[in-house]
Amino acid sequence: VENKSQDPLEFSCGVHSYFKTLDIDAVSIRNPSLRGCTKLNRTIDPAEPMVYDSDEVRITNFTDDIYKNILPSTMVLHHHEGTAATPREERYSRPPLDIVSGGGWQDVVVWNPHGNDTLGYKSFLCVESVATKVALAPLQTWSATLELIPQL
Repeated sequence: VENKSQDPLEFSCGVHSYFKTLDIDAVSIRNPSLRGCTKLNRTIDPAEPMVYDSDEVRITNFTDDIYKNILPSTMVLHHHEGTAATPREERYSRPPLDIVSGGGWQDVVVWNPHGNDTLGYKSFLCVESVATKVALAPLQTWSATLELIPQL
């Protein structure tokens, strides 16, 4: 983004990346920067900040969380074999996927409508790289990158 005007520019943006899963209960996201970061649970109104005490995120209920100021960095998406409730023919393990957020990204949003069969909650996870507030002076630029790299 380039601010070509003579006035300051403020904006927010994000990349809504959806990842297919067979069983959301068998998925985790890991990043050492998660431990100690500020987490906002947006399923509560108003969202209250809390210190997150793990380097892993697992989805166990309806989730709409922001993990503040952990980017740029790499989130690692792990697909596990499944839970005891997962039929044997549907159990699988994929290689981990590196979600590399570079440049001006600031926060990560993790979203899943766990428990909502109509939305097919078991079959996907949204991991968003976001910049919640970017301020550009006149003629200043901002950029960010997102790479998906399977660990083969």
